[in-house]
Formats: sequence, C-alpha cells, structure tokens
Amino acid sequence: MDMIIFTVLPPLIILLFYVTSPLLLTRKYKGVNNRLIDELSALSNTDVKVKLKDDPEVNAISYPNGVVVVTLGLLQAGDEYLRAALAHEIGHIRGRHSLKTLLLTLALVTLSIFLLTNVSLALGLTLTIGSILLLRYVSRMFEYSADSFAARLVGEASYTSLLLRYMNPNEKSWILSSHPTIYNRLKRIARSSGMEIKSEEIGPLG
Repeated sequence: MDMIIFTVLPPLIILLFYVTSPLLLTRKYKGVNNRLIDELSALSNTDVKVKLKDDPEVNAISYPNGVVVVTLGLLQAGDEYLRAALAHEIGHIRGRHSLKTLLLTLALVTLSIFLLTNVSLALGLTLTIGSILLLRYVSRMFEYSADSFAARLVGEASYTSLLLRYMNPNEKSWILSSHPTIYNRLKRIARSSGMEIKSEEIGPLG
C-alpha cells in the first residue's frame, strides 16, 4: 500500500497544481476589454479572456483555463505588438499545449517513480533525466507551433515584427531551454514560407 501511495501521490499533486494554479494566479489580475481581443477571438474561433498584470516588461502568458495575462508593458507597446503576442498565446490555447504537457509529465513522473522503486535505481534516474530533456524539447516545439499559428492568424510580417523588436542579439538556447532563440524562431517561420533569413540581416546573434 505504501508503494502505491508513493507512486500515485506525486502525479496527483501535479494534477492538483495544474487545476488550481491558473485560478489562483489569474484571479488577482483585472480583466481587459479591447477590440483586438474580440477580433482575434472571432478570427481564431477561440473564447479568449485577457487579464492585465502591472509589469513594465513586455510579455504575455496563457494558462490552461483559457486566460491570457498580458503585462502593462505589452499593452503600452501598441496594438500591433499586442495583437501579435495574443495570437501567439491563442496558438498555445488552440494547440492545448498545457494539457499535452501535463499528460506527458504525469506519464513520465509515474513511470520514473515506478522504475525507481520497483525495477532499478539506474533506470529510474536515467528516465528522470531523459524526461527533463524531453519536456524541454517539447516546450520548444510548442513555441514553434504557436509561432506558426500566430503568423497565419495575423500575418507573417506583423508577427515577425514583434519577434524582431524584442530580440536579444546575445540570446542562446541549449537542451534545457524552454524556448528556442528568436533567431531560430524567425528562421522556422521564414522556412515555412520559402524564405531564408541570414544572421547578418538582423545583427549579431548568439
């Protein structure tokens, strides 16, 4: 019985966090009414609820409950950037990226614990390390997917202008990064449209 509890409890805690954290994190922010939100909701056939975080940094994040939190910095950056950023987050919502990440995490955690406690410590540790790398890789692939969706929704030129505006020339990405570099994201978008981006066209890159 103790073994069953030890195996099942961590996935249950993860599931509980997945369900409750979006509600707790988003309830403290006030709602935003903007024509762009209605426009993108209709265009993407997605019920989007947007809330505002008082933060000067330009950023947006989507939650599993369909809420997108945008920062004050993004709101003040102008409609074009807000529209592009919202399109990206809608891409995450439409792709059910949070749910897919949850299911993959639950499966990997459960299997890792089972191997650690019932089969082999070495196998369990190997899977645990592999799981971390896999989840980071999947996260980067989901970013590419949301980029592709956003470029189709608002237009490639409009979306890439957001990426170019806030690109860090020294940005680097490695196997534990949750996001690809913006340069790689731009290359992926350009490749899908048959174009090619060279590093010298957008400055020094890491």
